[in-house]
Amino acid sequence: MRKSKIICIDIETTGLDRNNDEILQVSIINGRGKTLYNSYIKPDYTTEWKEAEAINKISWDCVKFAPGILTEKRRIDKILRKAGLIIGYNHKGFDLPFLAAKGIDTAVKAKIYDVMLEFAYIAGEYNEKHNSYKWKPLTYCAKYYGYTDYKAHDALEDVRATLHCYYAMKKDRRGQKIIAQRKQKERERLKKSIKEANRSAEQAIHDIECERSKARADYNVQSGAEIVKEAREKAGLL
Repeated sequence: MRKSKIICIDIETTGLDRNNDEILQVSIINGRGKTLYNSYIKPDYTTEWKEAEAINKISWDCVKFAPGILTEKRRIDKILRKAGLIIGYNHKGFDLPFLAAKGIDTAVKAKIYDVMLEFAYIAGEYNEKHNSYKWKPLTYCAKYYGYTDYKAHDALEDVRATLHCYYAMKKDRRGQKIIAQRKQKERERLKKSIKEANRSAEQAIHDIECERSKARADYNVQSGAEIVKEAREKAGLL
Protein backbone atom coordinates (compact mmCIF):
# COMPACT_ATOMS: atom_id res chain seq x y z
CA MET A 1 0.00 0.00 0.00
CA ARG A 2 1.23 3.49 -0.82
CA LYS A 3 2.36 5.45 2.21
CA SER A 4 0.08 8.29 1.16
CA LYS A 5 -2.90 5.96 1.78
CA ILE A 6 -1.71 5.11 5.29
CA ILE A 7 -2.66 7.35 8.20
CA CYS A 8 -1.81 7.22 11.89
CA ILE A 9 -4.19 8.82 14.38
CA ASP A 10 -4.19 9.71 18.07
CA ILE A 11 -6.32 11.82 20.40
CA GLU A 12 -6.03 13.32 23.87
CA THR A 13 -9.13 13.59 26.04
CA THR A 14 -10.45 14.89 29.36
CA GLY A 15 -11.00 11.30 30.52
CA LEU A 16 -11.70 7.74 29.43
CA ASP A 17 -15.52 7.85 29.22
CA ARG A 18 -16.42 8.55 25.60
CA ASN A 19 -20.01 9.40 26.53
CA ASN A 20 -19.22 12.00 29.18
CA ASP A 21 -15.62 13.10 28.59
CA GLU A 22 -14.41 15.26 25.70
CA ILE A 23 -11.63 15.49 23.11
CA LEU A 24 -8.76 17.92 23.67
CA GLN A 25 -6.46 17.17 20.73
CA VAL A 26 -6.54 15.26 17.45
CA SER A 27 -3.43 14.47 15.41
CA ILE A 28 -3.17 12.59 12.10
CA ILE A 29 -0.10 11.94 9.97
CA ASN A 30 0.29 9.90 6.81
CA GLY A 31 2.59 6.97 6.18
CA ARG A 32 5.43 9.31 5.24
CA GLY A 33 5.15 11.15 8.54
CA LYS A 34 3.56 14.24 7.00
CA THR A 35 1.14 16.02 9.32
CA LEU A 36 -2.35 15.94 7.81
CA TYR A 37 -4.15 17.32 10.84
CA ASN A 38 -3.06 18.55 14.25
CA SER A 39 -5.18 20.75 16.47
CA TYR A 40 -6.29 21.30 20.01
CA ILE A 41 -10.05 20.91 20.41
CA LYS A 42 -12.18 23.08 22.67
CA PRO A 43 -14.52 21.02 24.88
CA ASP A 44 -18.21 21.91 24.76
CA TYR A 45 -19.18 21.29 28.37
CA THR A 46 -16.19 21.48 30.70
CA THR A 47 -13.25 23.74 31.51
CA GLU A 48 -11.40 21.55 34.00
CA TRP A 49 -9.92 18.02 33.86
CA LYS A 50 -7.27 17.80 36.56
CA GLU A 51 -6.48 14.09 36.33
CA ALA A 52 -6.11 14.10 32.55
CA GLU A 53 -4.17 17.38 32.61
CA ALA A 54 -1.63 15.83 34.96
CA ILE A 55 -0.90 13.30 32.19
CA ASN A 56 -1.32 15.16 28.90
CA LYS A 57 -0.42 18.67 30.17
CA ILE A 58 -3.33 20.17 28.22
CA SER A 59 -5.08 22.91 30.23
CA TRP A 60 -8.09 25.10 29.54
CA ASP A 61 -5.71 27.87 28.48
CA CYS A 62 -4.38 25.58 25.74
CA VAL A 63 -7.80 24.95 24.21
CA LYS A 64 -10.06 27.89 25.04
CA PHE A 65 -9.56 29.48 21.60
CA ALA A 66 -9.42 26.17 19.70
CA PRO A 67 -12.21 24.95 17.38
CA GLY A 68 -14.88 22.55 18.60
CA ILE A 69 -14.89 18.95 17.38
CA LEU A 70 -17.99 19.40 15.20
CA THR A 71 -16.40 22.44 13.55
CA GLU A 72 -13.52 20.16 12.50
CA LYS A 73 -15.72 17.19 11.58
CA ARG A 74 -15.59 17.74 7.81
CA ARG A 75 -11.77 17.94 7.73
CA ILE A 76 -11.30 14.86 9.90
CA ASP A 77 -14.00 12.86 8.09
CA LYS A 78 -12.34 13.60 4.73
CA ILE A 79 -8.95 12.32 5.93
CA LEU A 80 -10.46 9.12 7.36
CA ARG A 81 -12.55 8.52 4.26
CA LYS A 82 -9.53 8.71 1.94
CA ALA A 83 -7.37 6.36 4.02
CA GLY A 84 -6.64 2.77 3.00
CA LEU A 85 -5.10 1.82 6.36
CA ILE A 86 -5.63 3.47 9.74
CA ILE A 87 -2.88 2.85 12.29
CA GLY A 88 -3.01 3.74 15.96
CA TYR A 89 -2.12 2.64 19.45
CA ASN A 90 -5.26 1.36 21.18
CA HIS A 91 -7.29 3.30 18.62
CA LYS A 92 -9.45 0.29 17.84
CA GLY A 93 -10.86 0.23 21.35
CA PHE A 94 -10.45 3.87 22.37
CA ASP A 95 -9.64 6.63 19.85
CA LEU A 96 -11.96 5.60 17.02
CA PRO A 97 -14.98 4.81 19.26
CA PHE A 98 -14.36 8.08 21.13
CA LEU A 99 -14.32 10.05 17.88
CA ALA A 100 -17.46 8.26 16.72
CA ALA A 101 -19.23 9.18 19.96
CA LYS A 102 -18.47 12.84 19.20
CA GLY A 103 -19.91 12.72 15.70
CA ILE A 104 -16.88 11.82 13.58
CA ASP A 105 -17.57 9.27 10.83
CA THR A 106 -15.24 6.37 11.62
CA ALA A 107 -17.29 3.77 9.72
CA VAL A 108 -14.94 3.88 6.73
CA LYS A 109 -13.62 1.20 4.38
CA ALA A 110 -10.00 1.46 5.55
CA LYS A 111 -8.32 -1.46 7.25
CA ILE A 112 -7.47 -1.03 10.93
CA TYR A 113 -4.09 -1.93 12.42
CA ASP A 114 -3.78 -1.49 16.17
CA VAL A 115 -0.07 -1.54 17.05
CA MET A 116 -0.85 -2.08 20.74
CA LEU A 117 -2.82 -5.28 20.12
CA GLU A 118 -0.17 -6.71 17.80
CA PHE A 119 2.77 -5.73 20.00
CA ALA A 120 1.18 -7.48 23.00
CA TYR A 121 2.08 -10.81 21.36
CA ILE A 122 5.71 -9.74 20.96
CA ALA A 123 5.97 -8.47 24.55
CA GLY A 124 4.65 -11.89 25.51
CA GLU A 125 3.33 -11.25 29.02
CA TYR A 126 0.36 -13.61 29.26
CA ASN A 127 -2.54 -12.74 31.54
CA GLU A 128 -4.08 -15.98 32.81
CA LYS A 129 -7.06 -14.15 34.32
CA HIS A 130 -8.12 -12.63 30.99
CA ASN A 131 -6.70 -15.40 28.78
CA SER A 132 -4.83 -12.90 26.62
CA TYR A 133 -1.52 -11.10 26.29
CA LYS A 134 -1.12 -7.99 28.41
CA TRP A 135 -1.31 -4.65 26.63
CA LYS A 136 1.79 -2.48 26.97
CA PRO A 137 1.88 1.34 26.92
CA LEU A 138 3.22 3.14 23.87
CA THR A 139 6.31 4.24 25.79
CA TYR A 140 7.20 0.57 26.33
CA CYS A 141 6.70 -0.34 22.68
CA ALA A 142 8.59 2.76 21.48
CA LYS A 143 11.54 2.01 23.77
CA TYR A 144 11.56 -1.61 22.57
CA TYR A 145 12.03 -0.36 19.02
CA GLY A 146 14.54 2.35 19.91
CA TYR A 147 12.25 5.39 19.75
CA THR A 148 12.71 7.19 23.08
CA ASP A 149 13.34 10.89 22.47
CA TYR A 150 9.76 12.12 22.37
CA LYS A 151 7.09 13.73 24.54
CA ALA A 152 4.54 11.06 25.44
CA HIS A 153 0.84 11.99 25.69
CA ASP A 154 1.06 14.73 23.11
CA ALA A 155 -1.08 13.42 20.25
CA LEU A 156 1.30 14.50 17.49
CA GLU A 157 4.30 13.03 19.28
CA ASP A 158 2.36 9.82 19.92
CA VAL A 159 1.37 9.31 16.28
CA ARG A 160 4.99 9.72 15.23
CA ALA A 161 6.08 7.15 17.80
CA THR A 162 3.26 4.81 16.75
CA LEU A 163 4.17 5.04 13.07
CA HIS A 164 7.81 4.30 13.90
CA CYS A 165 6.75 1.22 15.88
CA TYR A 166 4.47 0.07 13.05
CA TYR A 167 7.26 0.09 10.49
CA ALA A 168 9.73 -1.43 12.96
CA MET A 169 7.30 -4.27 13.71
CA LYS A 170 6.77 -4.94 10.01
CA LYS A 171 10.55 -5.29 9.55
CA ASP A 172 10.92 -7.39 12.69
CA ARG A 173 10.86 -10.91 11.20
CA ARG A 174 11.37 -12.56 14.54
CA GLY A 175 8.56 -10.47 16.01
CA GLN A 176 6.20 -11.34 13.14
CA LYS A 177 6.96 -15.02 13.64
CA ILE A 178 6.23 -14.70 17.35
CA ILE A 179 2.93 -12.93 16.59
CA ALA A 180 1.87 -15.73 14.22
CA GLN A 181 2.82 -18.48 16.68
CA ARG A 182 1.12 -16.90 19.67
CA LYS A 183 -2.02 -16.09 17.71
CA GLN A 184 -2.18 -19.75 16.68
CA LYS A 185 -1.80 -20.87 20.30
CA GLU A 186 -4.46 -18.37 21.32
CA ARG A 187 -6.84 -19.79 18.72
CA GLU A 188 -6.13 -23.30 20.00
CA ARG A 189 -6.83 -22.22 23.58
CA LEU A 190 -10.06 -20.60 22.44
CA LYS A 191 -11.17 -23.75 20.62
CA LYS A 192 -10.37 -25.80 23.72
CA SER A 193 -12.35 -23.41 25.90
CA ILE A 194 -15.31 -23.55 23.55
CA LYS A 195 -15.24 -27.38 23.54
CA GLU A 196 -15.10 -27.47 27.34
CA ALA A 197 -17.94 -24.96 27.56
CA ASN A 198 -20.00 -27.03 25.12
CA ARG A 199 -19.35 -30.21 27.14
CA SER A 200 -20.39 -28.43 30.33
CA ALA A 201 -23.53 -27.13 28.63
CA GLU A 202 -24.40 -30.60 27.30
CA GLN A 203 -23.91 -32.10 30.76
CA ALA A 204 -26.08 -29.40 32.32
CA ILE A 205 -28.83 -30.03 29.74
CA HIS A 206 -28.58 -33.79 30.42
CA ASP A 207 -28.85 -33.22 34.18
CA ILE A 208 -31.89 -30.96 33.71
CA GLU A 209 -33.60 -33.53 31.47
CA CYS A 210 -32.93 -36.26 34.04
CA GLU A 211 -34.41 -34.10 36.80
CA ARG A 212 -37.47 -33.37 34.66
CA SER A 213 -37.91 -37.05 33.81
CA LYS A 214 -37.68 -37.96 37.49
CA ALA A 215 -40.14 -35.23 38.40
CA ARG A 216 -42.59 -36.49 35.72
CA ALA A 217 -42.21 -40.07 36.95
CA ASP A 218 -42.82 -39.02 40.56
CA TYR A 219 -45.87 -37.04 39.45
CA ASN A 220 -47.24 -40.00 37.46
CA VAL A 221 -46.78 -42.35 40.42
CA GLN A 222 -48.49 -39.89 42.73
CA SER A 223 -51.32 -39.27 40.27
CA GLY A 224 -51.81 -43.02 39.78
CA ALA A 225 -52.04 -43.59 43.52
CA GLU A 226 -54.62 -40.81 43.86
CA ILE A 227 -56.72 -42.28 41.01
CA VAL A 228 -56.73 -45.73 42.66
CA LYS A 229 -57.67 -44.20 46.00
CA GLU A 230 -60.54 -42.24 44.45
CA ALA A 231 -61.84 -45.35 42.65
CA ARG A 232 -61.76 -47.41 45.80
CA GLU A 233 -63.60 -44.67 47.66
CA LYS A 234 -66.35 -44.64 45.04
CA ALA A 235 -66.59 -48.44 45.21
CA GLY A 236 -67.04 -48.22 48.96
CA LEU A 237 -63.86 -50.09 49.64
CA LEU A 238 -62.48 -47.30 51.81
